[in-house]
Amino acid sequence: MTRFKATFLSLFLALGMILGTTTAYAAETRSGTEVWHLGEATVGSFVVENDNLTPVKTIGDDGKLFIWTQFSRADSSSYPPIVVTVELRDYDTGAVLDRVQYKEGETIDRVLYYPNAKKGQRIQVYWDISSQYNPPGPYRKANITYGYILYQDEVPPE
Repeated sequence: MTRFKATFLSLFLALGMILGTTTAYAAETRSGTEVWHLGEATVGSFVVENDNLTPVKTIGDDGKLFIWTQFSRADSSSYPPIVVTVELRDYDTGAVLDRVQYKEGETIDRVLYYPNAKKGQRIQVYWDISSQYNPPGPYRKANITYGYILYQDEVPPE
């Protein structure tokens, strides 16, 4: 009888480990499919530790896509300044469609830009938070706010 209990407990623990393994999307908790249509919107604000890959976003209309990011340090001021790297990725191919890097204390003068966004295309936004100097030290944290503008005209809306 004790051998049965030990076997049962082992199987139960193994099943728990298998079912308990998930892919984490740090901080963004939206249910269902998120579709980005023409116009502009602030998507969300959250804290990123080390890195973050958003849940999949679906482009709702053909157009030119801008994705903007605002950030501030969310960890100790005794650590070196942070660098925030942001990538726009095609979900189906894994291709990096655009990439920008911001250094703490510098003016943000560039946003992600993808001029060929297609209706039905699935994308993700990736952030990596690191230190400006080596050695990199502990995982870094940043407060992130981001949003998008999707438009079809030659000039982006003001």
